Amino acid sequence: MSEAFEQVEVRKLDELYPSFDIDVAAEQAALINADIIVLQFPFYWYSVPASLKKWIDDVFSYNFAYGQQGDKMKGKEFILSFTVGGPQESYTPLGYNHFSIEELVRPLEQTAYLAGLNFHKPIFSHGMVYIPGVYNELADVQNKAMDHANSLTNRINQLSKLGEAYVNRFIRNWFKAFDQMPNETAGFTKHLANDVVWEMPEMLASMTGTSVHSSSLNQTVITRFKHLLSLKRIQGLMPS
Repeated sequence: MSEAFEQVEVRKLDELYPSFDIDVAAEQAALINADIIVLQFPFYWYSVPASLKKWIDDVFSYNFAYGQQGDKMKGKEFILSFTVGGPQESYTPLGYNHFSIEELVRPLEQTAYLAGLNFHKPIFSHGMVYIPGVYNELADVQNKAMDHANSLTNRINQLSKLGEAYVNRFIRNWFKAFDQMPNETAGFTKHLANDVVWEMPEMLASMTGTSVHSSSLNQTVITRFKHLLSLKRIQGLMPS
């Protein structure tokens, strides 16, 4: 993943927290900074491994992932990516696992919904276990792993492409940061072409004595952003 994308952070829980002592603040900060969240794990007793379960329990806390102020991850893209040891036919009503993968991950799907995340169809691969001379061939498992990685890379690329949903999320974050009135303005202007001309209705209103509602102002700026998008005027956001 780190080779496929310029901006990606891989957080390996077994290396970061061998004693299961989760740094909640650090993990929440990483989630806030992310646009796309991927949980990568081996399917373990029809769910996630213990370390990831504790991570969810600790990090998806009240007023962060849910509750009156629990909107910190709202609108972010969410992907479950995992490997399954058993064959596909075993996850059917007549198979020895009885239930489909989609049914078994419903609790994680609901977790995403509660946190306001955009849940996407999970990416998973069967037969991902190798026991020499007993179960599967090493080359086959390695090939499946490569196919799985390619599927995940393609999904992330699809979600990363510039579209209306991406632009709307960008605008929401732009206004959220703007509300803080920071002294540094580079974060607001770095994506705009040098010859962009801004129309400021609130400034016009102050000069003419008329009133402009904030919703009208926001809609004007959003329209301007989308107009710039159609002209490919937003630098650094439009894929080449």
